[in-house]
Amino acid sequence: MTRAHGRELRGLPSVSQPDAPFGRFGRLFGPPEQYGERFEEFAEALAALAETMIAREFDEKDKKGEKRYPTICEEELEDENPTIPAGYTYLGQFIDHDISFDPVSSLQAENDPNALEDFRTPRLDLDSLYGRGLADQPYLYNQDKLGEFLLGADRKAAGRAPRPDVPRNAQNVALIGDPRNDENLIVVQLHALFLRFHNAIFNALTNRHQPTPDRFAEAQRLVRWHYQWIVLHDFLPHIVGETMANKVLNPNGQPNLQRYRIFPPPYPFMPVEFSVAAYRFGHSMVRPTYALNQDVVGPAEGIDQERFNRIPLFTADSPRLFPRANLNGFRPIPPGWGIDWSFFFKGLPPPARQAVRHACTANAVPVLPQPSYRIDTELVDPLVRLSSRVDPI
Repeated sequence: MTRAHGRELRGLPSVSQPDAPFGRFGRLFGPPEQYGERFEEFAEALAALAETMIAREFDEKDKKGEKRYPTICEEELEDENPTIPAGYTYLGQFIDHDISFDPVSSLQAENDPNALEDFRTPRLDLDSLYGRGLADQPYLYNQDKLGEFLLGADRKAAGRAPRPDVPRNAQNVALIGDPRNDENLIVVQLHALFLRFHNAIFNALTNRHQPTPDRFAEAQRLVRWHYQWIVLHDFLPHIVGETMANKVLNPNGQPNLQRYRIFPPPYPFMPVEFSVAAYRFGHSMVRPTYALNQDVVGPAEGIDQERFNRIPLFTADSPRLFPRANLNGFRPIPPGWGIDWSFFFKGLPPPARQAVRHACTANAVPVLPQPSYRIDTELVDPLVRLSSRVDPI
């Protein structure tokens, strides 16, 4: 029996069409060529710009003989932004990983944004958390409690609530929807927080008499709604200010967008001007050092004890040899290093002053939550030296 190759399969029109699993990149403005510049000239200009952005804080302090960096009880009036707690730096990183991922293009070659595929959707749908779902990526989920995410070993500080790591395989590679969320020991714990939030929603707010896929979909929908609310009503006003947020998100619910036009209409795109330029403002918010909880406050083994009063974000010290020397990622969270989120966000009860194990608390009150650094044109030293200092496991 023969069948015409061009004939439509029976029943195909009645099958619902899923959302596109990936997004796409595009431009808000024209390509560089229209401005009369070439790629090499842009590369040189960007290199010169990058050089002016290096704060060189470590080097400057060393030259002045100031080898001591501020404690958790001290403010840095020149560098800190007291209106934006440090947690928003890493919430911003988490959001970035949810809306944009380009593992294909290269910095060493010209790339056409219109031909690049965004391996994330720009819909704030937490595909970086959920991956491709229960059936396609079952290793992300607890097979003993279907519908829940797997969680890793508990890393809580003494006397604190559970703080699990993300699940990891036998080689300590994180089993998560986006590998970039293991880049440092702060963003990976934010990822774990969302895993726990999903599990709590799944167990408390879904109907146990419904099939697991239906319960999972309902929990996923609720988690996404809460996450989207956080982005619109908490993260965005903190970053751009209430006035600008209200101007763009006007009361009638239709965003007031000046240049962004979706074409074709069903499929929004990720502007490269946003993903690789404007949204990089978060790098200037990064602090060089952080305290994580009442116990993990000061420096640890493997680093200059006289220099640091908090844990450096990145250093050259190998996590294999000195697991408590830095916040380098791509490795298990050290025991006791579970984050107390009152150190990073407002509205949470902080530990008692006497409980914070740093000598400075004998005479002063800890500054909590720790502020982010100012949104400006400078990058702290650890980011400048990142490429040669991170030692993944």
